[in-house]
Amino acid sequence: MVWARYTLEFKQEAVRLVRGGQTVSSVAKTLGLSDQALLNWLKAEAAPVEILPPPSPQTSWTRNGVAGWLVERLRYFEAHRLEPDWPGFLDEFQQHLTKTTPTILSATTQ
Repeated sequence: MVWARYTLEFKQEAVRLVRGGQTVSSVAKTLGLSDQALLNWLKAEAAPVEILPPPSPQTSWTRNGVAGWLVERLRYFEAHRLEPDWPGFLDEFQQHLTKTTPTILSATTQ
């Protein structure tokens, strides 16, 4: 099987035709492409969308709380097919500890 090579301009024009209202099937047939090739080009042309993690309402951390939050975070990343952001997790957790640790230490030393 020989793979056809298409110029960037050709791909962009095919995508433009679909975005202009023509169906994938009709554009693919007119240009002699497979529907899947055109769908792949459409997908590649899609602008990436940043999906922000949900806000964390945690105000205190217990071992179970940390474990639950971590599981929640992992499920979020799995649901959106994202790689876990471990540096972000550690930064957020460290910021929380910095805010709450003085209170915890002062309560245990009295």
